[in-house]
Amino acid sequence: MTPDANQMFLDDLLFAAAEAAEDSGSYTTEELAGIALDLANVHAEVNGALAPLKVLLRTKARTRLDSPSGVVTVEGVDEAGLPLGTVTITFPRKQVKVLKDLELGDLLDRLGPLFSEYFEMKLTEKVVPKKGFAEALTSRLASGDADTEEGDLVLSQVEYSEPTPRVGFHYVKVT
Repeated sequence: MTPDANQMFLDDLLFAAAEAAEDSGSYTTEELAGIALDLANVHAEVNGALAPLKVLLRTKARTRLDSPSGVVTVEGVDEAGLPLGTVTITFPRKQVKVLKDLELGDLLDRLGPLFSEYFEMKLTEKVVPKKGFAEALTSRLASGDADTEEGDLVLSQVEYSEPTPRVGFHYVKVT
């Protein structure tokens, strides 16, 4: 596709997406999926083109930094030098993390009292509903093993939420 054809395709696609979002009743589920797949494909192509540019921007921006961490803001311009916006490249501070497969017992044995010179222990507790929570509560209430006060107390400490369904796009290239 020529650049003009690409732009026409993108314009038509964005128009179709906006129209579908406004009046979804006039599109079949399959047509909506087709528009979404085309957009997802464009998104993937754009991300693929952006990836090497991000690498170059990080490399060039690092030369503008006086310290290992910080923020560099670059004004983007078009071919005529007119401003298009800004790109911000953030260099976070380096972090020290304990390895996930740390052998704590071995490390404690080998370092002994020196362990506390380098590390600290943090214990976090999190309360989560047990698997089968609803069935257990319903069963206890139905059998009389729990009264409504217990049930009300337990239910007042939880909330039910319905996660947003995931949507995945698997574009098939037509050759």
